[in-house]
Amino acid sequence: MLYKTLSLALIVCGFMNANAQSDEDILQKTISKLNSLETIEYTTTTYYFFEKMGYDKHDTVVCFFDFRSNDTLIGAKFQFEYNMAEAVFTGNSLFMLRLEQELITHGTNPSKRKVVSYLMHSIYTVRKLLPEIVKDTAIVINKEQDTLVNEIDSYNFKLTFKNGKNFGLDGELKSNSKHIKPLFYNLYISKESYMPTQFTLSDPENNNKYEANFTDYNLAATRDSSTWGYDRFDERYLRMSFKDYFMSFRAKANAQVGKLAPDWTLPKVSGDSVSLSKLENKLTLLEFWFPGCSPCIRAIPEINEIQKSYAEKGLEVYGIEFTKSADKLDVLQQYVEKHNVQIPTLFAGKEVAQQYGVNVAPTFFLIDQKGTIKYSSLGYREGELKKAIEKELQE
Repeated sequence: MLYKTLSLALIVCGFMNANAQSDEDILQKTISKLNSLETIEYTTTTYYFFEKMGYDKHDTVVCFFDFRSNDTLIGAKFQFEYNMAEAVFTGNSLFMLRLEQELITHGTNPSKRKVVSYLMHSIYTVRKLLPEIVKDTAIVINKEQDTLVNEIDSYNFKLTFKNGKNFGLDGELKSNSKHIKPLFYNLYISKESYMPTQFTLSDPENNNKYEANFTDYNLAATRDSSTWGYDRFDERYLRMSFKDYFMSFRAKANAQVGKLAPDWTLPKVSGDSVSLSKLENKLTLLEFWFPGCSPCIRAIPEINEIQKSYAEKGLEVYGIEFTKSADKLDVLQQYVEKHNVQIPTLFAGKEVAQQYGVNVAPTFFLIDQKGTIKYSSLGYREGELKKAIEKELQE
């Protein structure tokens, strides 16, 4: 009887071991499944919560990819349908429908960085990078407790990115020595289909979280050939190249030169308030910006230096944050400190930005003592800006 019991136990254990899957097996099955796709349609619902940036929102997008594309940029075509917009990449051109503006912006041979800006944490990104993640020794993979994701029984893998490893803006895995703290991601995979069900980024120290949910998969989806052209849209939609669209904002900023700058009074992050009409310096430089703006972040050291270099000659520099309300003061204080913004920072500047015709960041205005706008620039143009400052200080 004991012999039979032991034999039965061994048979059961052998059966369980034969059916048990290693972590590597699960991930390899997901990689194989994703690489076998020719087309895919799915819905992604994303949640963003970045406390120190005061960013809390969610989006739902219907995504379609065709991996049969032979383009050399990303190897896929895509169509993303948002609530009030649509983005399409055909393999050699990119266009975007903006419903509220009744506008279609378009361009041929877009840069890879511009195209992949739509793809962060998409199925495309998981498909492309998961094989690299599995092989990368700077990324530690641990299988955690299985869980339900959108009512789907899912495996849960925690990915710890060490040694400055992160997702680059060009859709590649990057190493950045400035980011010495590890980043923590979780990839959830359906036990039934081996397709991703959720991808999250968490930063407990800063109370940040990003979550992308993948639902409503259709692995046999197709699109009509008309999808890849914007002629299908009503003629009431204005057609404009991305370059002309950008230049239209620049033209609005340039049109302000020679005009009297609208007066304003805004609170300072450090306390008190500032009024343009009460400034006594010979020259005032305004920078309109918002948290998370990459060009704004890159310009911070240069603007700090401009303030130091020209302060004694009569230049005063102010940064105006134009997206946050007055109740986000603590958020801005932390952000300014984190990024070492040394110029005085003003906030609750949305109405002021509208008065100056500002829609994008960073936008700069140089104003003389009489209140006349002498120079404007969409984006930071170091040579132009310093030349304009020196010219006005000499007069």
